[in-house]
Amino acid sequence: MATALQAAYAQAGINVKPAPTGTDSDAFRAVAGDTANEPGLSLDTWGADWPSGAPFLTPIFDGREIVQGGGNFNLAQYNDPTVNAQIDQINQITDNTAAQQQWGELDARLGKLALTVPLYFPKNLTLFGPGVKNVYLSEWRGTYDIAVVSVK
Repeated sequence: MATALQAAYAQAGINVKPAPTGTDSDAFRAVAGDTANEPGLSLDTWGADWPSGAPFLTPIFDGREIVQGGGNFNLAQYNDPTVNAQIDQINQITDNTAAQQQWGELDARLGKLALTVPLYFPKNLTLFGPGVKNVYLSEWRGTYDIAVVSVK
């Protein structure tokens, strides 16, 4: 993937120097999550803990979430007081529908800044046999809810 990205960026006149960290996630985090030496570009993943903008947008774009010295998830080191205040305001909304609309609007606004760029979206194939019942895919996670799966 790094070679393909390097070639694609080269077409745009951007020279990318890959700095492989191997498959060790601790070694990757030591580079990508440390504000002192974060690279300009890194491949990372993120998934929300529950279906809302709060566990997704807050750690990645709230400037107050920047962690010095390692463990940082705000890889752009983005700190806009207006966005921070908007996150606080949305977190106070008790109507879930209204909150989700506000999270969506903030997400769209942040997306236009291209602070993070989605490179791919994984698609998983899920199969099950005829001897299994109560199988359904969670609309949020796209995986089986194994708490309800059983054998016929």
